[in-house]
Amino acid sequence: MKDLDFLKSNLIAYHGIYDNERIFENTLQAYQRANKFGFIIQLDVRMTGCGTLICFHDENLERMLHVDQDLLEISYDELSYIAKYQIPTLKEVLDMINGNVPLIFKIESKVRQFAVEREISNILDNYEGKFAIISDNKKTLKWFYKNKPSYVIGLVLNSSNYIKSLLYKKCDFFNMDINLYNDKYVRKLRENKFIIGELITSEEEYTHKNDVYDNLVVDNILENVSEF
Repeated sequence: MKDLDFLKSNLIAYHGIYDNERIFENTLQAYQRANKFGFIIQLDVRMTGCGTLICFHDENLERMLHVDQDLLEISYDELSYIAKYQIPTLKEVLDMINGNVPLIFKIESKVRQFAVEREISNILDNYEGKFAIISDNKKTLKWFYKNKPSYVIGLVLNSSNYIKSLLYKKCDFFNMDINLYNDKYVRKLRENKFIIGELITSEEEYTHKNDVYDNLVVDNILENVSEF
């Protein structure tokens, strides 16, 4: 059995702590704020057209950068030129966190031949901090299960893939949408599986769900952060 205790050492900050005005999601500044409070950080990893792994949530640049273009269509240099804020590479994030808090990497990949999976493992093999890999793509998890058996990996359960996914064995935990199942059923599932609940967006939700899951992913705690 793998040691999953690091996944409940503190709440999990979704994309860091940000407001998307002064501090943008999935940036070094957002991660620095989460690190300051000792939060576990959940961040998204994608690949640019030149093969650079970056921390960015969306496949397309429209929402964050107001440019209708996919990441896989441009290089990191081109992305840096058009971005209104610094979009960090995975290596920059690892250098900054340096093992201070655990990291959860959500892999978003449409690249063939497992290029993202191979590249992120090449980088993480030399990282000494605690981390886990999550994805809703079972092919991605199967690759890690086979090629990186020491990695802690989790299946993301959401409205598009949760049917029959509770039977999936090639993962160490579930990262589950809090709206999928009732609380009583989740508590029952926890008897045999470590379960993280996502996504908490208010103090009221936190109070209600805090004892239901093994840990919670919390979005954008900016006010009264010390109370959590």
